[in-house]
Amino acid sequence: MTSARPSGGDVASVTRALAVLECFEESEELGVTEVAHRIGTAKSTAARLLATLRRAGLVEQEAESGRYVLGLRLYEWGQLTAERQALRAVARPILRDLSAEVGLTVALVFPTERGVVHVDRAEPRGAVDFWTRRGSTFSHHGAGGIVIAASRHDQPHRGTGRGGDDLATRIARARDDGYALEFGQVINGTASLATPVRRLLTTEAAVALIGPEQSFRSRPTVGRLAALGRHAARALETRGHGQRAEREGGAGGPAPHELR
Repeated sequence: MTSARPSGGDVASVTRALAVLECFEESEELGVTEVAHRIGTAKSTAARLLATLRRAGLVEQEAESGRYVLGLRLYEWGQLTAERQALRAVARPILRDLSAEVGLTVALVFPTERGVVHVDRAEPRGAVDFWTRRGSTFSHHGAGGIVIAASRHDQPHRGTGRGGDDLATRIARARDDGYALEFGQVINGTASLATPVRRLLTTEAAVALIGPEQSFRSRPTVGRLAALGRHAARALETRGHGQRAEREGGAGGPAPHELR
């Protein structure tokens, strides 16, 4: 979970780019000169910043006027953020009930370009917080990343697991089993079992059960945990689809499933 520290110049460039985007809070479209005036920089600098933002899809340039407007990618990010925030509220009681039933930490994870991010979690009473926090990003090689790759039919990344299986084999196994089970891929001494949440608010996710490795050694126990994980995932899908229908002005989805 480490990354290179940005230089002072990088931070300044990001700050100026954000200042450019903030200019559009008061105006729907702006020219280069107006942007330069508002952020207090040279016109050539403003032009470079706008060109960079345009390549990233964050602003668009009108063909006729040459003026700039906010890009659709910002709208897409806003929609994604709103959906994930809403999902946390929907997921919390499901995660909490499952955690209480199995005595393990249960997390809701989403894919990112750098790995999978744990957007929410629930822990059993008295659990020691030894492994992660909300917002933590982990490798694609953990159970959450494997099961998301399997459900999305992603092209496998290179790499091997602790047991020697290559990543493609582990993804294929998860696709066949309907869940992924990984030992020590994220933190030594811990294991995780993840089940996919499909088409949830247009975003695929996973429910991950995490705990000591010995909690996942028994085949009957793994079968039970996988079944409970699938049940929680289906409940999230049902509630998520109903919530989306309400936002779009349609009727709500079917009655949500309960863990118990």
